[in-house]
Amino acid sequence: MIEELDVDETAGKVRWRFQGKRVEAESANALNGSALYFETGGFVGVMNGVKRDTHHVDCFDPRDGRLMFQVKAPEGFSISYLANHPDAAAAVVCGADEKVDGWYDWHFAIDPKNGSLKRISPAY
Repeated sequence: MIEELDVDETAGKVRWRFQGKRVEAESANALNGSALYFETGGFVGVMNGVKRDTHHVDCFDPRDGRLMFQVKAPEGFSISYLANHPDAAAAVVCGADEKVDGWYDWHFAIDPKNGSLKRISPAY
């Protein structure tokens, strides 16, 4: 379990406590209020971008702040926000440029081993 998860957008840093130990990670262009700890997935996700235009998600090991992988939106989508989902260890919601199977916004499961995405359900 982690505590005190905080994004310092100005410094490009993310900080938290893991089992009482203070952990800090570099995350250039981290967006304030955009971090989420995925306990089941075993990583801290931080959205990165410019003025709320998210380019990717940095995913850190909660124990030491090591960058594990980065997640980028699938072709034709853009990242909207990080989310919990009952069918995924970690998830992100992405919006499509055009409707896909009748919906613009979709939940994508994040594979905690490598950051690959799998579309799982509409987001509404």
